[in-house]
Amino acid sequence: MPSRRNVEKAMALLEKDNTKILGLTFGARYIHPGQYLPKADAAYPPQLSFQRLKACGTYMVVCLDLDAPFASLNIFSPILHWIQPGLLPILTESGNFYLRVAAPFVANYMGPHPPPRAAPHRYMFILFEQPPGFEIQHHAPPNGKKLGKWSRLRYNFDGWAKSIGLGPVVGANYFVSN
Repeated sequence: MPSRRNVEKAMALLEKDNTKILGLTFGARYIHPGQYLPKADAAYPPQLSFQRLKACGTYMVVCLDLDAPFASLNIFSPILHWIQPGLLPILTESGNFYLRVAAPFVANYMGPHPPPRAAPHRYMFILFEQPPGFEIQHHAPPNGKKLGKWSRLRYNFDGWAKSIGLGPVVGANYFVSN
């Protein structure tokens, strides 16, 4: 099974420090960690926000399904649901930042799709600073091609993160859905 070091760090961060919650907004619905969200409501990527960021930094978000195909038998986990680099912080009037997408995806967003009668799956979103010199074109599919389903199964995110020099977890959040 692929390593889950980054997932474990993200979960620990959420438990210790509520200032590290990555804002996820689907439509007008803000998501608190562990909140239930019907899969139809999460069919499209969320608006991302965060309390404290470097105004001149560039960020990357990753979304993983931690419980596929079933929470009690997660042999296909994690399933990669999104890698979006090139997130630029925009300061709002409230003093928080929302993250504007300014680059092509590495893995297009794929909404929740647990099998019928499955217990809710956890969909973890992890925010990182984008490594200096990260070559989006080297990792993004040509011509915006969508990533196939098979290459998302048992995704070795920690291996990929190491290969690109991804730093520590900046923020995280997750919802559950079935």
